[in-house]
Amino acid sequence: MKVPRVKLPGARGQEEITHVSLWIDTYDDIFSGFDPRSFSERALSDDFIMQVRKVSKEIRTKISVLKLLVPAGTQHTEHERMIRKRLQNYFYNMYQQLYEEYRSVKVRGVYFTISGLSLMIIASYLSYLNLADFYTSLLLVLSEPGGWFLFWTGLDHLVTFSRSQKNEMDFYTRMSNVHVEFGAYGSGSQ
Repeated sequence: MKVPRVKLPGARGQEEITHVSLWIDTYDDIFSGFDPRSFSERALSDDFIMQVRKVSKEIRTKISVLKLLVPAGTQHTEHERMIRKRLQNYFYNMYQQLYEEYRSVKVRGVYFTISGLSLMIIASYLSYLNLADFYTSLLLVLSEPGGWFLFWTGLDHLVTFSRSQKNEMDFYTRMSNVHVEFGAYGSGSQ
């Protein structure tokens, strides 16, 4: 699928606008078929989100316009207004949710790493003192593996989350400020 790229006029800092168009048969294609509520409350279809994600993978830049094409003569302005608002809110809210999750995992990773280093420093100091009583030995035995565990778990949090969630985070980052438009296809449309 060829994706048109349009440059906005301007003397400096021209912004590239990427349009993505998807054909849908009805407005119901956007929403879950198992949810009987109105468009303002219905859950979005996993198939629709997957299709948007699939198309966006082909495009490495931020998607500025998502154009949904419905059959000519079936357009309904009020439905389109509601759907536009729902999609924009969905993409923005998912971005916010993933960002908060990303931040909390990173903070937890830093705390674990610092705690692990602290326990290893304590274990090193106890080993340096070379005290022979039971409680010091017990503290040394507990703090050495605990320190290593917390240190490596913290580093794992810092590295693994970003790798496992990167694609999803990239998708919602690029879609968070998307402008949703509607158009028609079929007889009598352009």
